[in-house]
Amino acid sequence: FAFFFSSRRRHTRSSLVSWARRCVQETALMVSKMEIEPVSAEQPTAQQTEKTGVETAKSKEIVEFSLEVVYKGPSTYVIAFHKREIYPTLDLSSRENSKPISSQIQVINIGYVGEDNTPFVLTNTYIQNSFAPLFHSFENVRYQKGTAEEEDKRSTGLGKVHSKIAELSLAILQCQQNLEIPEIQLSIDQEIRNVVKKAKSENRKVTLSDFDEQMKNPDFLNGLQYRVNQWVKEIRKVTKLTRDCSTGSALQEVNFWLNLEKVLLHLKEQIAQPEIDMTLQLLNSARRFHVMTSFENDIELDSAITRVSGYNHLMRNFPINALVSAQSIEQISKALNDIFDQLKKALKGVECTYPANRLQSFIEAISRDVTAQMIKVLTGLKIMNMEFGDFRDIIKACEDGIFQAWDKWSKESREATRVLGQRQGQNIVINNATLEHEQLKKRLSSLLGFRSQHNKLQDVINKVLTQGDKGTSGEDDSASKALRIAYNIVTSIDVLDIKDTEGWETAKKNYDNKIDKIETDITKQLKDKLATAGNANEMFRIFNKFNALFIRPKIRAAIQEYQTRLLDTVQKDIESVSYTHLTLPTKAQVQISVVA
Repeated sequence: FAFFFSSRRRHTRSSLVSWARRCVQETALMVSKMEIEPVSAEQPTAQQTEKTGVETAKSKEIVEFSLEVVYKGPSTYVIAFHKREIYPTLDLSSRENSKPISSQIQVINIGYVGEDNTPFVLTNTYIQNSFAPLFHSFENVRYQKGTAEEEDKRSTGLGKVHSKIAELSLAILQCQQNLEIPEIQLSIDQEIRNVVKKAKSENRKVTLSDFDEQMKNPDFLNGLQYRVNQWVKEIRKVTKLTRDCSTGSALQEVNFWLNLEKVLLHLKEQIAQPEIDMTLQLLNSARRFHVMTSFENDIELDSAITRVSGYNHLMRNFPINALVSAQSIEQISKALNDIFDQLKKALKGVECTYPANRLQSFIEAISRDVTAQMIKVLTGLKIMNMEFGDFRDIIKACEDGIFQAWDKWSKESREATRVLGQRQGQNIVINNATLEHEQLKKRLSSLLGFRSQHNKLQDVINKVLTQGDKGTSGEDDSASKALRIAYNIVTSIDVLDIKDTEGWETAKKNYDNKIDKIETDITKQLKDKLATAGNANEMFRIFNKFNALFIRPKIRAAIQEYQTRLLDTVQKDIESVSYTHLTLPTKAQVQISVVA
């Protein structure tokens, strides 16, 4: 506020007071800063000075204030200050019982410099990375599992809130993608518009005779001809429009064809309007046949509508929205099965003309969407920090509910593609699809193996080093702490970033190096204890205590020399005992007995 008032020095005191009153009563104050190139390094332009009220050294910045939130474009930094609803007026006093300003207003960044600075991207970023996690975290803290509050969760409507947040995010994404197809609005000559409007008011149809005077004017006809040529160019932009299915998402592919059909049908409705029809009749009457021929043959509107309608036999009612808004592995699994059912049903129909050579790319796009949604859900679950049993259940749900469904569909999709190609008269060469979820499947399998080994080692260390002598508590603390440090190496990276294979392999290697050090320390402890063992009984007790660790190859290899020594000790102890009427066993027999 101080900066704001200082920047408005040219205003009168009364206007400043008026602004101050408005600021404490309005719900929002927006501050924006736009960087511009100066006309002159020494002299700012009058326009810049008038607009900002702030003169910088080289006049490279425009700072504006507004009491309402507005979009300022992709080259402006914008911060908004919002007054909380419970405070009708900001309390800026210094009284003891006054609320601090930080509790009365909230600050949010709603603009930055970048081509992707749009309300769609900005809002979706806040929803996905702030608001949705905030509600999930609140739910986990407020309604913890196994508590009495968990039973009250259903009555709060939190589940519906999660669903609506997902729907909002999906609606924003779809709206953003709809902008890929231009909405064509055919411009109409104003004279023709006026004549048609007059005929409607007289409750009659417009005729050529209504334009007898205009038809004598070559400028009028030339203007109509130019206008129709522009129609042809604009319409062809849409009728020839397509997209590369090998990039982007399945949601983009579905929305593209559905929205393209809407735009094409809207164009057909426009062409059927009396103003458009009369324009074409006038040119035909004036013998401007080449324009008419171009309009009738070049736009190819009817053929485009037929083609897109055939594609949309597959896309119409395609359950992709349920997939991209899924909030759990179970919801992803259900949505995926619905997608496969729709594919089977639609591809069998003769009305479906979706290109067979495009189908494989579409399936790959579905795989990308499934992978992205699974990563989103698994990231929110923090799978590397959850209990191992819960982690194992999640991986099993992914395998049983998603990956197995894909494996089954992969066999069926080949046959479906072949049949579709035959129906379209195409000889389709079916290549192995590049399915992104296969990479995620391998990564999850690797994570399961990693966590299984880590969990076993953790259990063994906790079991072994907490038994026996009183002096082992320090060993336990040291080994357990070192094990946690080693595990933190893996949790510090994004283990679900399937494109970063090098990062995952490097983290595992660093983890193994830490584990090697832990095993070296344990081996040293074991050797020290065995070296000080006075007899076979002590050695047996030590071996029994550390027995669970012998699954580790490094530890097992390090104690082989003490196994031989144990056998020799046992042999000597046996030979020192005198048995009556008993033949002493040989060393080989003792070895067999000990091993058994």
